[in-house]
Amino acid sequence: MGCRHFSTLCERTSQWKLSSETDKLLKITTKEGSPIDIPEGHDRLAIYENLQRAAEKLGINAFRWKQKKLYAAEVVGYIQAQGIQLNILPKLDTLEENRDEDFLFNLLASSGYIKNPKFAAAQTKKTALEPLEIIISELAGEIEAALRGGIPRRYEETREDSQSIRGKIDFPRLSTRPPGNTLIPILHSPLSAGNKLSQAVKFITGALHHRTTSSINRQRLGAILELLSNIKNREFSSRELHLIKISRHETQWERTISIGQMLSTGHSPDPTFSGESSAFSLLFKLEHLFERSMRKIISESIKDSGLKVLNNNLPLYLLNDAQSKKGIVQLRPDYVLHKNENYIAIADAKWKRLDRTKRAYGVDRDDLYQINAYLGRFKVEKGIVFVPRLPWMQAGWSVMYEIPESPAKIYLVGVDLECLLSRNEITRKEAYTSLSCTLKNILN
Repeated sequence: MGCRHFSTLCERTSQWKLSSETDKLLKITTKEGSPIDIPEGHDRLAIYENLQRAAEKLGINAFRWKQKKLYAAEVVGYIQAQGIQLNILPKLDTLEENRDEDFLFNLLASSGYIKNPKFAAAQTKKTALEPLEIIISELAGEIEAALRGGIPRRYEETREDSQSIRGKIDFPRLSTRPPGNTLIPILHSPLSAGNKLSQAVKFITGALHHRTTSSINRQRLGAILELLSNIKNREFSSRELHLIKISRHETQWERTISIGQMLSTGHSPDPTFSGESSAFSLLFKLEHLFERSMRKIISESIKDSGLKVLNNNLPLYLLNDAQSKKGIVQLRPDYVLHKNENYIAIADAKWKRLDRTKRAYGVDRDDLYQINAYLGRFKVEKGIVFVPRLPWMQAGWSVMYEIPESPAKIYLVGVDLECLLSRNEITRKEAYTSLSCTLKNILN
């Protein structure tokens, strides 16, 4: 059999196996904050345990127990684990079909996880790809483009036996060698493609190859794995991926590693076939997506007032050690609003669904303590907590709380994120006008 025919047969066999594996999955869709309902005839507790184990590998609190049922927390995304596929969508309190999926798409685009939303939106209509599939498609294209410049090469320390001395002698290993051995154990740092970055790229590509349900994406990712075939297979935890530092010469790999940090697999995927024991997750904390989206939204909403949003990298601390004078408890507000280098207000974005029947609408006490600490340390009189707008809130909804014996005030502001991110220009413009008016009244 010729190589081309064999390759085609392998590809078709691999696709058939992946399709068969996907067909066997129990597919469930729920909303953030909603229960995970398991159909009759399935072991509910076993499925709950498998989902929790998959989420624990991500280091994300993706679920919570309530009245003996498992609920999705404030996350969106996808989890696959031991025969179960769970899709978690944002909750919009609407029965309108596909509206929650559209919102997730717009939220991922605004947060920078979908880089070309106009093209991706057109592709979605044609192929009914889900938002996470679009991310995979874009990432495959970025990896392909980056690899045109070659597999990432790095200087990394390695142990080796050599007949000549390069780098330095590894004396602990040398002390265990019998006399007369002609090979010298050395430690050196050669420029090599077999480094942690290239291994991480292969690991992430393999995980995406397992996850994708698109034959085009599967083919592209398979070709990438073929290019990386000489790179050693290695499994990475989320923590290990976080430890990979990207230099200014390696920025083309930054998004790949960032997406990889949100992956979880039961084991390192086989480049040619993903077995039934494999697991894959891609979860996003809604508060993280909310915070990233709001940075652009706030900047646009306050631009006519001359205010700007400062990227807060200032080393401000709540306390200083009396002896060493070192800072203790660094303060990191999401947004610092300033004008002519003078601080005007501090703001945080919290994905918290308020409850009008509760005192202070049920806002977390810790969030109020936190914003109050910011006010004192940054010496400003206005703090804002942005929360998602709910159906009972009027357009431009906000509420103000005074701090006793102080001119400082804390505002809760409901944000109509769905409309602010809408692809409908009229809807988006009306939402921006409403938010701009609310912020103008607060900040003036």
